[in-house]
Amino acid sequence: MATPPFFELASTALLEAVLSGIPVPLVIFDTQRRYIYCNRWAIQNPEIREWIIGHNDLEYCLYRGFDLALGYRRNQQFDQAIATRATVSFEETFDTPQGQLRQLRYITPLYSPAGELEYFLGYGLDITALRAAQDELELLNEQLESRVQELTAELKEVTERLQHDTLHDALTGLPNRVLFSRSLATVLGKTTNSSVDDGAKTVRYALFFVDADHFKSVNEALSHPVGDQLLIELARRLEQVVALLGAEATDVEAPLARLDGDEFGVLFLIQSEQQALAFADKLLQQIARPFIIEDHELLISASLGVVFIGPEYQQAIEVMRDADIALYRAKTSERGGYQVFTPQMRQEALQLIDTEKELRLALKRGELLPYFQPIVNLDTMQISGFEALARWQHPTRGLLTPYHFMAVAEDSGLVAELDRWILRAAVTEFASWLAYHPSAHPLSLSVNVSGRHFVRRNILPELSKVVTDFDLRPGQLCLELTESVFLDHPQCIGHVLRQIRGLGVDLHIDDFGTGYSSLSYLQTYPLSNLKIDRSFVQHITDQSSSAELVKTITNMAKNLHMTVTAEGIETPEQLAALRDLQCDYAQGYYFARPLPAAEAYAFWQQQQGEVTSAVQP
Repeated sequence: MATPPFFELASTALLEAVLSGIPVPLVIFDTQRRYIYCNRWAIQNPEIREWIIGHNDLEYCLYRGFDLALGYRRNQQFDQAIATRATVSFEETFDTPQGQLRQLRYITPLYSPAGELEYFLGYGLDITALRAAQDELELLNEQLESRVQELTAELKEVTERLQHDTLHDALTGLPNRVLFSRSLATVLGKTTNSSVDDGAKTVRYALFFVDADHFKSVNEALSHPVGDQLLIELARRLEQVVALLGAEATDVEAPLARLDGDEFGVLFLIQSEQQALAFADKLLQQIARPFIIEDHELLISASLGVVFIGPEYQQAIEVMRDADIALYRAKTSERGGYQVFTPQMRQEALQLIDTEKELRLALKRGELLPYFQPIVNLDTMQISGFEALARWQHPTRGLLTPYHFMAVAEDSGLVAELDRWILRAAVTEFASWLAYHPSAHPLSLSVNVSGRHFVRRNILPELSKVVTDFDLRPGQLCLELTESVFLDHPQCIGHVLRQIRGLGVDLHIDDFGTGYSSLSYLQTYPLSNLKIDRSFVQHITDQSSSAELVKTITNMAKNLHMTVTAEGIETPEQLAALRDLQCDYAQGYYFARPLPAAEAYAFWQQQQGEVTSAVQP
């Protein structure tokens, strides 16, 4: 997101004069830690002062030839300021043409009224004279020699702490990404130089990327301090598991690190791939054990990406890239498990990048189409509505279903734009059907929406405009939500859903029974329909457990004054079983595949005609 202009007062010149006139070094950074203002007391050289705008401290160190550790230390202070939401102070020493300069520097995070970080304010005080006077007094006064020694020891401790903090995570105390990358580079040297021609044992390591599933929901539901404590406890638990590997397997400087947020890295020497996968199972088991944080019992899972490091890797960034790819596959396939990287995954990842680019163009070119699958009332066996489904008429790959592009849309953030498109396109078609047949049997339209709408909080005005523009009556438009929406957005979802119901839009749960483990949301939120996932319906006639599950879901829904829709009906036997279980609605290939708009309209019209003929005397 672009940083808003800093000078928004009536007189920019006056504000510039005031800030420049303050006789202390004063700078302002954006949220990306780039300079957006620097007065002459901070940098006297006007060319350098002009250059630094838009750059960060690491770029400044490279530009001036300074030690990069200076930039890393400053980044650590930014991190601490964000973590504590308070001013942090630290000292820095510079060599200038006039001699050595010492400054006491401060970094203050500035937040908007909504609590979002907007800027950092940096300022400093010249303490060169003060420090020089202290040094002179210490040299002249032998009685203070012991104090000098204490200060020297303290300075050494601070230096060591700064060096430690540069390479370690402030929250958990674990090594950070920088130190972990250094250890990984050491491992690559061992792997590349290992010999197999002379019969020597091959040196091989395994890299694990560990990411907590749905960690964001902990922060949203229980607060960030609880989330931080959970990360600390998770780090301690990972340390215990890694310690079991022994010194020989963990012979690198940083075998365990916190890489970013709720993501951790583990690196160790393996005897076999089976040993590494057994370790992966051990990690998952330990993480799955309950965490007790401030009287809260928290159950989380984790996803793992695994890379076996061989001579084909030359740089640490290559290994970490592939571990990221494997982790992504683990999180998108089945959370709570692991995936071992294969070269095919990298090719598929590149394909995903191409698909995202093509999908962006498809939205602009109008290559997407609304398809409609009928929903049948099992009591009357008549069409009660349609579910709108997106199709992509790809110029070279033909007609694509959401299976080929929806995951890319979710990951890239395009899903919100895609949802908006399918909503308006489908309602446009639907409204035209109703306009031609205003006296037809009541018909509804179901549209799937992603949880990203609830993050952006923009779904209400968009829905309101659709309802108004097309003069939709209550119950004619239904939104289908997956159970993950309630897990990922527990704070904001309830209020928003009640407002949506206020617009006359019904709310359905899609793929019920395959996601969220708690059923409390069925009573908490204003839901009107459960859609039973096709995986239960497929075995309803050959597995008694599936039939019992469908019966249980149906009875539960009726007790909550909700209706039930079964997906994936393909045979007459499945239909008969669902009617016996008093399921309300059904859809599937047995009735019709998803159809283009014209064919769906004709299908509905054909049934309307059949019904009319059937009731005539």
